[in-house]
Amino acid sequence: MWLLFKAELRRFRTPGVLTLLAHLVVLGFLSRTSDLAQQPLLYYRTFAACYVLVGVLLGAYQTFTYARPAAWIQLIHRPLSPARIGSALLAAGAVWLVLTVALPLLLIAAWQSEFTARVVDLRHWMMALPALNCALIGYAAAAYAVLANRRIGFGVLIFFLLITVARAQSFDALLLQWLVLGYLGVLLWLVFQPAHAAVPASPWRLATMLAPTVFVLYVLILSTARFGMQCTWIMLGDAPATATVPPANSVQESLRSTDKDLMLAGLAASHDPSAGRWASELRAQEKLERYGPFFTELPRRQAFANVLTLSFNDAANDTLWTFSHDHMRFEGRGLADDRSPRGSLAPPQASAFASPTMPIAGVLGLDHLDSVVMLGEREAWVYEPRSRVVRPLLALSGSEVFASPPMRVGNHLAALSDQALYVGNELTFPEHGSARISLGGPIDVLSRVALADVDDGYLVSLTFLRNFRQESFSRVQRVLHVDSDGRSRIVATRLLAQDYPAWFRFADWWMSPLLDRVAITLKGLFAAQPGLEPPERELPPADMVSLAAVCAALSMFATAIRSSQRRLSPKVTLSWMLVNALLGPAGVAAFYLAGGPSVARRSIVRTGQAAWHDGACGTS
Repeated sequence: MWLLFKAELRRFRTPGVLTLLAHLVVLGFLSRTSDLAQQPLLYYRTFAACYVLVGVLLGAYQTFTYARPAAWIQLIHRPLSPARIGSALLAAGAVWLVLTVALPLLLIAAWQSEFTARVVDLRHWMMALPALNCALIGYAAAAYAVLANRRIGFGVLIFFLLITVARAQSFDALLLQWLVLGYLGVLLWLVFQPAHAAVPASPWRLATMLAPTVFVLYVLILSTARFGMQCTWIMLGDAPATATVPPANSVQESLRSTDKDLMLAGLAASHDPSAGRWASELRAQEKLERYGPFFTELPRRQAFANVLTLSFNDAANDTLWTFSHDHMRFEGRGLADDRSPRGSLAPPQASAFASPTMPIAGVLGLDHLDSVVMLGEREAWVYEPRSRVVRPLLALSGSEVFASPPMRVGNHLAALSDQALYVGNELTFPEHGSARISLGGPIDVLSRVALADVDDGYLVSLTFLRNFRQESFSRVQRVLHVDSDGRSRIVATRLLAQDYPAWFRFADWWMSPLLDRVAITLKGLFAAQPGLEPPERELPPADMVSLAAVCAALSMFATAIRSSQRRLSPKVTLSWMLVNALLGPAGVAAFYLAGGPSVARRSIVRTGQAAWHDGACGTS
């Protein structure tokens, strides 16, 4: 085993060293032109995709050279168990990934820590771990896809989708990646056998291999069905998204409307005696100011990726301020020389911020263009560069968290939490004249917020359009009037009709309620984000429950037909029918691809023959 491991290391020494040097050169060049530790999320995802690609190329090439029949017989008939042979080969590949992916990241972090004044936190030193995990996931997935039966081996694609959409942050993200690696390790152990391309006969082994394939088929069937229906509606001229004139009071009409037209449509549905006067004032205005955009998540301490860049330029003091997760405050360094330390920034009468804090410049209007909003989870501050003072802006109460930064909207200063909209006229949100407007709906459905001044106060339009699967809250527009004392009241409520039928919106549910629930659970696995997580979805309408029952019955019928063709026993047939009643069309498709009892029987024969041949060779 040790000799095989060393031979495999030597085999990849030239491409490995070249890859290590190329990675180090790229990181070194980028670190000279930018601070790699303070880039936005898209930047890190691009690098992660590159690391996955490196792992895929190595795993596919290494395994493909051994997967050919003659090479595989020569490899697997060594005087070692298949598990030890596979461990030696895969360990060699993993060592090269450690050297080519993780080592350059650690070297760049050490260079920035020792020879620059840039902020290097624990999360930056740990950045080598998620990078290495991404490469190992690509490596193991490619190795499995090459060795496994091609009819079901494509299921590993679901792991790439999972690590892309998962909401886990910080060290919890590592737990999810290690969980994926553990599952891939089990899959590799199952296929690293003499008959590596055979579908296993054991129900538990077969279930382990088919589980990711079922999820891939579920996503593929769902995406194909939705895309096909969209194309069909477009060809028929009935597609809501491409209709020349969308239906009145529909979601699509509201999405296309300007903020001014949307506010006027809301007032048209109002029975308030002042609605006509307000509408006349709105028509005389050129446009309305919109508040946004909204966050989908907030940063967590020691998270590897940044929601927003955590540094900002302070030209007045020749300082670049960067938030440190280790010290929980902003650390400064010279802009001109990029090295000299310039002290730190923290809240008044405190040595650190309570939560990771994002600097957001240019949102307080032209009169405060150089001011920077420092946004935490529940508190916001304003930094004035000329006076170098950090002063409180707004503190949320209870369990509220910010969903968007405070910003100037027309003549008002607005701030949005997951439960309320705060509107004031001054930069300190004074009690007099400020308002707290309850949203009256979930933050993940809220799509647009607009404000308009009228002679006796101002109007606020709240439009709930996002997340068309979230049926626990109706698509609705609310218009509120706020007087000069900050008292608010609802003056209009306009229900918006959904553009798509319920069966289209709930296709991911009625095709398989089980897979839908598991997918939601996996996406939120290890996530610990307060406030901005979507609320628990309610049970779909009764007709969708009936549609799910019909889909389950059809899946059982299709399974029974396939079972009769394969001449399965009544017990096995009933088991597959019950399983596919829960899995839906994706389970039926996986059952067809698995091949039924004939493939399982051939698997036993081939495995037995290979084992006998292995034993005979070893004896001789």
